[in-house]
Amino acid sequence: KKTEGTLISIEGSPPDLVDPPKGCRFSARCPFKIKVCTQEEPLLVPVGENHFAACHRLDEIAVLQEKAKEVDTWRKIPS
Repeated sequence: KKTEGTLISIEGSPPDLVDPPKGCRFSARCPFKIKVCTQEEPLLVPVGENHFAACHRLDEIAVLQEKAKEVDTWRKIPS
């Protein structure tokens, strides 16, 4: 994820690409996941020139970007 041009890395290991999890491949490590994230793979949508994103919460991106800047956000990864 990006905020103001800075890449925010997600802790943990990348998902198994041979046998990926159901839903969003990053949901196990995302502090912003909601139920649909674990059930349905998000669609890849254009978000800028030659830039795409796949997230069920793209309509909330500005708020999530602000929350992503807070250290406590990353300490509360849902299980």
